[in-house]
Amino acid sequence: MLSEKIKLNKPFEEDVTYRVNTQDITTTSILSETENLVYDEYGNPFISVVDNAGGGKLIFDGGFPKYYNGNWGSATTFDELNPQFKFMHNIIQWMSKTHQSRNKVLLYGDAIEGHNYSVTSTFNVSIPKAITMAGYTPEIKSAAHSDYNGSKKHNRKVDISLEELNEYASIIIMSSGGWESFTTETTNNFTTYVNNGGGVFIITDHDYFQKTGNQILRKFGSEFYGVINRN
Repeated sequence: MLSEKIKLNKPFEEDVTYRVNTQDITTTSILSETENLVYDEYGNPFISVVDNAGGGKLIFDGGFPKYYNGNWGSATTFDELNPQFKFMHNIIQWMSKTHQSRNKVLLYGDAIEGHNYSVTSTFNVSIPKAITMAGYTPEIKSAAHSDYNGSKKHNRKVDISLEELNEYASIIIMSSGGWESFTTETTNNFTTYVNNGGGVFIITDHDYFQKTGNQILRKFGSEFYGVINRN
């Protein structure tokens, strides 16, 4: 087993490795083999890594407020980034490495345009800039994008083909709209994408927001849960 852990103070190429090495052919049912890297004040792990020999990287992040546009600042180099964006930069490079020749990263959000936590407003500057700084071209699509025509009001779910997922080096999911936005076929496609070496970074917040993220995570035997006391 490798023993190095993620460090957040330097670019990916020098620092990001992982500890657990499993011979499972998929990422299903290996979360018990996770190396927990960082804990909160109550002893709960909130940065954890599994190295799956079968390929694929699935990253959980339960606190999207730190990625608001207003938290980006004026950074133009890695050293100028706030810590949360150094973390994101390193994660993007790590999870995109298998398919880096695809050159672009999808930022998908289940909140429609005009929603407080939409990828077309609240996160449309900070996360795309982090993607660009990591060396990839960002592609931003909300559930209501013309390619998907999703609607929470009308429960019109988003269908993303495996062919489209395979266009991206990695995918960032912003689960913030409070609904299960994907069709069953789409969640199956995400499972295939990850098991074929793709990287998926799922970002959410407390229980209201977690539904789209959990549609994917349940396929891997896990989920987000819990309410955060922001006071």
